[in-house]
Amino acid sequence: MSEFTNHKETRVKQLVELFNGILKGENLGQLVVENQQLIESTVPADVILVVDRLVLMKIPMDDLKRGINKLLNFLHKTISDFLYYPPAKERFIGCLVENNRILDERLQDIRPLIKEINKSPESAELRNSLKDN
Repeated sequence: MSEFTNHKETRVKQLVELFNGILKGENLGQLVVENQQLIESTVPADVILVVDRLVLMKIPMDDLKRGINKLLNFLHKTISDFLYYPPAKERFIGCLVENNRILDERLQDIRPLIKEINKSPESAELRNSLKDN
């Protein structure tokens, strides 16, 4: 295994430990100080691997979301320094990105309706209006 791969695996394990510290309610300021070198050396691919590993650990969704949000807050400055090159639209990944953009747009359009359905789940009229959108 190359040195880069070893370092990557070490960073991922340390990020999972950092996530666990967040979930346990440890002092966030202290966690940042203790893990400053890790935070500064993290690359975007590490974040993907960490989230994948956390999902496989079957952590309850509320804990997962809360912990990942805090972890991303720690890593935001470091990973935002990396340049993003959007994929070409004619490539498969470009199609997926565009599909996600369209889906997000549609979900934002029906968000108020979903909130109303959550308030009144028994309303057939509201459910039917969702089907029409």
